[in-house]
Amino acid sequence: MRAFALFTPLLVLGLLVAPALGDEPDLKEIISKADRTTKAVKEASYKVKVWAEGELKIPQPRIEATVKAKEGLHGQLPLVWIDGLVTLPGSDVKHSFHLILNDKQVAAIDKKEKVCTIGDLPEAIDMISEPLKAVVVREFLHPTPFSDELNADSWDYEGKKIVAGTECHVIYVVYAGGAETRWYFGVDDFLPHRVDRIFKSSKGKLARVLELSELDVSPKFDQTTFAIHVPEGFQQKKYTRSEPGLLSVGSKAPDWTLKTPAGKAVTLSKLRGRIVVLDFWAIWCGPCKLVMPNLQKLHEQYKDKPVDVIGLNVWERSDAAAYMKKNKYTYGLLLKGDAVAKAYGVNGIPTMYIIGPDGKILHASAGFNPANEKAITGLIDAALAKMKSNP
Repeated sequence: MRAFALFTPLLVLGLLVAPALGDEPDLKEIISKADRTTKAVKEASYKVKVWAEGELKIPQPRIEATVKAKEGLHGQLPLVWIDGLVTLPGSDVKHSFHLILNDKQVAAIDKKEKVCTIGDLPEAIDMISEPLKAVVVREFLHPTPFSDELNADSWDYEGKKIVAGTECHVIYVVYAGGAETRWYFGVDDFLPHRVDRIFKSSKGKLARVLELSELDVSPKFDQTTFAIHVPEGFQQKKYTRSEPGLLSVGSKAPDWTLKTPAGKAVTLSKLRGRIVVLDFWAIWCGPCKLVMPNLQKLHEQYKDKPVDVIGLNVWERSDAAAYMKKNKYTYGLLLKGDAVAKAYGVNGIPTMYIIGPDGKILHASAGFNPANEKAITGLIDAALAKMKSNP
């Protein structure tokens, strides 16, 4: 499941129609068709609204945006064009934002201040990570869009509903580990037209709603669609990456002791002489899930070397061990890492650290970036070579 957190009473765009007894459709077939049709999407354009609803009255912004997105080449980041408005809680003032991501750069255009900030990839990915999370339907650009849904613990058919003029099957999904989502798949096209991400607490539920309209999966994009140009009269600024709060490369990694799902205590200082790859993650975090196959690959690549790949689970609502087992991830897992996340300056996930055999930080980064894989492998190889030459 690919999840985030943004969240206002239900906007009714149609009535749920309960199926007649015995007439419930084959839910696995619906989800399978959704998986196949969505996987076939290589580019899309749509308008999107994001809001929150539910018993929990937690103020959250509302977002309206137009999105153009195209699959990246060879596993790279997608090409994305976003033009939107954000309304902050307790305010009627709409704040505009405009972002462009192509295969080389990211641009953020501030229309009010007339400033265009441009950054080079991969360093500048932070500029677009939050808007990507908020309004981009990652399932359209994901190699296995609904694999989590197909392997969920249960599905419940809630009938049909009209979403922005499109009749949809409504399916409530409960995933391994307990997370919940309501999907709206087009009756005719089997594409996702709305998703309600459900977040639970002892006081009730809260749903982050992402709803599409004017969906086009055969748009006419050309080479200028994702090109970056500084608008006339705008000041151009160069983006300089900073990792706010993260520990600096070369500094000593704070020690910690955490437990595995089996209850075994693991202490960082006792791993001296080994390279430690730490990934701060949670099941509800969509980008975290995109990182996990690469971590498994690292684990397998260096399983005979002094390298420990560890998923450090934080801010969790579900069963992290069950999720990893179900998805056949065999690298290390440590639980209840919230205090460690604070000590390491982690404000968002995924966040990755690489700690050298001397206990000092070799790498620190936040967010999902496929381009990091090669850089991380290079760092590990270099550290191993240094260990070999200086036994």
